[in-house]
Amino acid sequence: MIYHIKQKMLSFKDEFTIYNAQGQELFYVEEKLLSFGKKFFMRDREGREVLSIEEKVLSLLATYEVYIGGQLAATVKKDVSFFRPKYTIQGLDWEIQGDFLAHDYRITEDGRTIANVSKAYLSWSDTYQIDIVDEEYADVLLGIVIVIDAVLAQNRRNN
Repeated sequence: MIYHIKQKMLSFKDEFTIYNAQGQELFYVEEKLLSFGKKFFMRDREGREVLSIEEKVLSLLATYEVYIGGQLAATVKKDVSFFRPKYTIQGLDWEIQGDFLAHDYRITEDGRTIANVSKAYLSWSDTYQIDIVDEEYADVLLGIVIVIDAVLAQNRRNN
């Protein structure tokens, strides 16, 4: 299934809306302000929390945990890399490969692609298309895309 994540512009905090391929709003992601480390909450159209994301601020490299139903589903960690950003997903046997700076990457499990992510460049705000092959993991995959956007945005602010 194809999803589109669109970041809200001109906001004091990170906010995203997630749509299906037909343009129907499915989820809303909002950053919690005034917290120790970044925290995001993804809610469905009825306002029910689908997942939460928490930055582990005491880590040397960017590390975020994705929780579903209060249970840790995945830990996304930026690894040391001299040429290109590299990320590992702990808790799931997944790898992320591609050009992160161009927001064009894929997530694989045992060499099999489970999601492709690409950025729409002719847009006023950050807009991503995510093609998820295995719907069973849709929620956690959408959370991982939000994490990578947060890490890349932080890197842009620091440089």
